Amino acid sequence: MSKVSKLALVACMASLLIVGMAWAGEASGAASPLIKAPNFTPAPENRTCHGHCGGSHSTAINGGPSDWGMGNSCTEAQTALTNSLYSTSDNQCVNLGLDGVCGTITQVTTTACYFNTMKGMYQIDGYAIHPCAWTICIGP
Repeated sequence: MSKVSKLALVACMASLLIVGMAWAGEASGAASPLIKAPNFTPAPENRTCHGHCGGSHSTAINGGPSDWGMGNSCTEAQTALTNSLYSTSDNQCVNLGLDGVCGTITQVTTTACYFNTMKGMYQIDGYAIHPCAWTICIGP
């Protein structure tokens, strides 16, 4: 291959590399002029929003417990059940399309504290009755 042919081949390869990098937005560290980002930002919304809390929802499953708590004592089992009921209630509100649980959760104990011999821990079973939060926004 002659020197002129090799030089032309190198120049051609270099131009393809530059064009390819420009297309990928890498040539100058900026985006390619062929792909432009939107030239606007959304206008701020002048809305007034208010949070609300209400309703009466139950986590019971066919009238029975939805959760249980276990621990080395009845106090620990009660704390575990309360935490589990709060989480279940919050998830239930979100699954209903609301913002989450709010207000006070009422615990309904279906089985009082007992020693679960299979697990070697104390256990309490129950479900919750709880309100949910939602937001209402007024304005454009």
